[in-house]
Amino acid sequence: MARPAVVAEIIRSRPQQKIIVCSAPGKSEKYDHKVTDHLLKLGGQVKDRAEIDYAISRFKEITEDLDKDFQANLLSGLRKDLTNSNDVNFIVSRGEYYSALALAQRVDAEFIDAAEIFYFDGDGKLDREKTAEKIRSRLKTGQTIVTPGFYGVNGMGEICLFKRGGSDRSGAVIAASLNWDYENWTDIDGIMNADPNIIPEAKTISELTYEEVREGAHGGTGTLMGDSILDLEYGEFNTILKNTFNPQAAGTIIKRSRQASETRPVVAISARSDLLGLTVHDMGMRDRRGYLARVMEILAENRLSIEHMPAAQDAITITFHNKPGLNTEIIKHRVAEILVSPSAGCSISRRGVVYLVGEHLRELTRQHRVVIDTLQTLENNNIPVLAVIMHPDSPSVAVILRHDQTTDAQKILYHKFLSAR
Repeated sequence: MARPAVVAEIIRSRPQQKIIVCSAPGKSEKYDHKVTDHLLKLGGQVKDRAEIDYAISRFKEITEDLDKDFQANLLSGLRKDLTNSNDVNFIVSRGEYYSALALAQRVDAEFIDAAEIFYFDGDGKLDREKTAEKIRSRLKTGQTIVTPGFYGVNGMGEICLFKRGGSDRSGAVIAASLNWDYENWTDIDGIMNADPNIIPEAKTISELTYEEVREGAHGGTGTLMGDSILDLEYGEFNTILKNTFNPQAAGTIIKRSRQASETRPVVAISARSDLLGLTVHDMGMRDRRGYLARVMEILAENRLSIEHMPAAQDAITITFHNKPGLNTEIIKHRVAEILVSPSAGCSISRRGVVYLVGEHLRELTRQHRVVIDTLQTLENNNIPVLAVIMHPDSPSVAVILRHDQTTDAQKILYHKFLSAR
């Protein structure tokens, strides 16, 4: 069954009022790329006709069983928008816009443009208060509504985009504003207790808390984007992750709190190997006011967000994501300018991290037991631990490693804490 038909069947199976947030067409058995990836190439004066034709072909396929006049008007409007506009934000938003138009037609629902409900401020950030007010007044119609995700408008009426994964965030903002349960339909059965590409035997988790999911997404294996989880914190409701292609699967329910197993404190393991660690060793750094602030300022100038910051009296390592185009030599040169002692130095090296996630890790005795078991297990397998990051108010423990040992460590720790389940 084609995906549009599957989606329509799911929508019709729920008689209560629904607000459906649409994303642009993604990958399929026939197509290896998402429509958004192609639309991103169309900004500016020169248009690549092949990119326009690709988008048209995708929408022609998903509307082929709809009314022919509707299909002709949709394809004509899409071609006109992609051909005549030079605004890349507007062009990219058309993937969601026309996807939502098609779905509204398919399920006989009311279409409401995202530009009518999502507002951004002058800095391009979501104006949460104005958006929530508009959502509450515009979407509580009692009817089934379809709206595009991923974009809104600013005070000048210009299209503004969320970051990639913005349709998830659009749905989260609507759910939080209305305080409704949020169903996120994707292509997997729910959140796994490890990355199935690394751990083939990984299993779906039936329920998690928002903070546990946040920690899992932080580690690179989450289904919901981190910003979406932050938006969901504004409401008092559950989030249900379901599989569009397997709607009978139970999925994963995300709650504010849950009953955690006292004997199994670790419920999930996630990891990433794309971190960099800036290490600064400088005798006397502790005694110089503003020293750390200056290091942070250098990272901020390079638009880097800090992941971890283990520190000693005269040494500190700050980890952050490696990103394309990052010039680490410039960062080292800037940090070298603030060094104090003759023996001081700084270096940047690749790092990996494995996260052990579970609500019961907030309890110090269990947290310490897990840390001891982790250190012993990795030592037995000749994997040195560079740092352990833990906090009594966090449902996770982070283990910093060499980047090339991250995958092995993830497999070993999964076997230690989760494979018996």
